[in-house]
Amino acid sequence: MVKAVGVVVALALAMVVAMSVGGVSANCNIALLAVCKTAVIGGLKPTVTCCSILRAQEACMCKYQKDP
Repeated sequence: MVKAVGVVVALALAMVVAMSVGGVSANCNIALLAVCKTAVIGGLKPTVTCCSILRAQEACMCKYQKDP
């Protein structure tokens, strides 16, 4: 449970950073975040792939928040 909370907090922080950076990349693809499902839902450690995709999609978080 504690790990799940940590992952949620990390994702929320990524969203806040993305909001402050602004600008949305033309490469936003929320389907790519599916590889993070086990980390978010299952409370498991995010994979290297998940972290890489989150970093690449960071500028997209505001867009996803407004229209998932």
